[in-house]
Amino acid sequence: DQEVCFSDTCTLGADPIIGYSYSWSPATGLSATDIANPFANPLSTTTYTLTVSDGVCIATDQVVVTVNSFPANLAGLDQLICDGGGVMLGRDAIPNCVYVWSPATNISSTTIAQPIVMSANNVTYTVEVTDTTNGCSTRDEVLVDVKGGGLYNGISPNGDGINDDWTIPMLDCYPSNKVIILNRYGAEVWKGTDYNNRDNKWNGRNINGEALPDGTYYYVIAYNDTEKRGWVFIKR
Repeated sequence: DQEVCFSDTCTLGADPIIGYSYSWSPATGLSATDIANPFANPLSTTTYTLTVSDGVCIATDQVVVTVNSFPANLAGLDQLICDGGGVMLGRDAIPNCVYVWSPATNISSTTIAQPIVMSANNVTYTVEVTDTTNGCSTRDEVLVDVKGGGLYNGISPNGDGINDDWTIPMLDCYPSNKVIILNRYGAEVWKGTDYNNRDNKWNGRNINGEALPDGTYYYVIAYNDTEKRGWVFIKR
């Protein structure tokens, strides 16, 4: 019987004997099913059966390949930091495992399963987890996406795919929101709720879908008991 780390390969069987035929099953993870000692790389623990024949007599034997694997998403799901807050990475600690996180910046610890991150910039963290009982290790990544309170003050909705829409990063953190666009005379020309920077956003058009003229407009953004006011410029 064999014991391997996830994605590692081992050799089954023994040296071939002249005049004998070999048949392995199942074929999953095997380099070949008709040789004496194929390579095995199963994704999970598998019992392989070998049938050997000399043309008259038939014998069978079995071998178990135990795959030592880790749970998925050891670094956790991608995280969002809003307005200078913090997030916890990772998953519950696995017994007999050691953890190493990198980079070591803005992280509460690089050697625990679930550190806290407080970052001002987008960062991809990598964790390497090693099982001390068998030496197997794996790596996983998680993106920490930081959304601040800043706004883009201009759009150029000319259809070139660059700055055609108004992106409001902080609203990714506050899906329940309201955005109003006013012209220079204070008249409401566009409004939307649950602004999401994807399929519900302002593209320089009015409520009726007509292109607004170039110039300065004013906004009111309401979210999480907060209201922001300012200006945004259209330049095609």
